[in-house]
Amino acid sequence: MPFSTVVLFKCPSCAHTSRTLVPAPDTSWLEGASTRNAVIDCDHCGKRYDVTVKKTPYRYEVKLVDYQHVEVFSSELTELSDSQATSSGQNNVRATDDPLFEFLSSYTHMTEVLHTYGIGGSGLLKSSAPEINKLVLSGLISAMEAYLANTLMALVAEEIGATENLLLKEEKLSFQKITLFEAWNESLTVERRVQDYLRDQIYHRLGKVEQLYEIAFNIQIFPSLELKERLHRAVALRHDIVHRNGRSLQGKEQEFSSIAVLAMMRDIHDFVMHVNNQLFKALIDAQENE
Repeated sequence: MPFSTVVLFKCPSCAHTSRTLVPAPDTSWLEGASTRNAVIDCDHCGKRYDVTVKKTPYRYEVKLVDYQHVEVFSSELTELSDSQATSSGQNNVRATDDPLFEFLSSYTHMTEVLHTYGIGGSGLLKSSAPEINKLVLSGLISAMEAYLANTLMALVAEEIGATENLLLKEEKLSFQKITLFEAWNESLTVERRVQDYLRDQIYHRLGKVEQLYEIAFNIQIFPSLELKERLHRAVALRHDIVHRNGRSLQGKEQEFSSIAVLAMMRDIHDFVMHVNNQLFKALIDAQENE
């Protein structure tokens, strides 16, 4: 069965974020890593673009031929159903259950909202720009939390070594006990408890998240101490937005300019991409050592 990916890119023609499907040219291509040519349409204005498509282990790397500077984000490879292959409409394109792609989707749309409706933007809601800036930051931190939670739970469920690491080294999990009846009655009791524990975590508590990823996969999720400190600050600001409409604990108004919010968004983006790259390297190393 042929494979496909969903891509996101900012259309150079209409400046909207486009979400569209890119099918593989043929099934035999999946055996190689060569680059092929394809055409995609903007799902807003219909503008067509020539693209190059290169298959990597889990995704297609898609680039606009005439607009190499435009970032194109792609989802994981998924099987292309007959209905998708024959459908001419692309407005209902859905992404896979892919935490990274869902985060990148939120990031591109939030960036578009900030540029259009934030302070200094070209949108019609200029009087609401400060509130929009706060909503954008809150939304992207929520997207970061979803990525961290869904990625950790999915990979721990797939990787026996990660589950073993958590059972041995994570304090609360390592001291949990089950009865003989539980072990006999439900063969997946241990896996279920691990998943329940991970599901109950609060993923904006980055210190705990750092610990869980290090135990499970032996990776460092922060590329630098400076970025770690800025992310903790961004999470604290989101807490102020949610609980005090952006005021500090002392009641002081805080800055949420578009420039400041965009800088925090870029930090969040760089952090998520670093985590994803570290995980990819760790999983490849684990496969090679088997």
